[in-house]
Amino acid sequence: MQYREIQCALRPIAFPSQAIEAQFIVDEKTGKVNLQADRYYFHKI
Repeated sequence: MQYREIQCALRPIAFPSQAIEAQFIVDEKTGKVNLQADRYYFHKI
């Protein structure tokens, strides 16, 4: 299985001054994307 990692920083709308360090892990075989980030900033929907 081949994975590609994408580093990025997300800026939440509620706190635009605080960037979230996020990491997208793309599975090349299935095309699925996993998002790893600090869950402290995310709210349950």
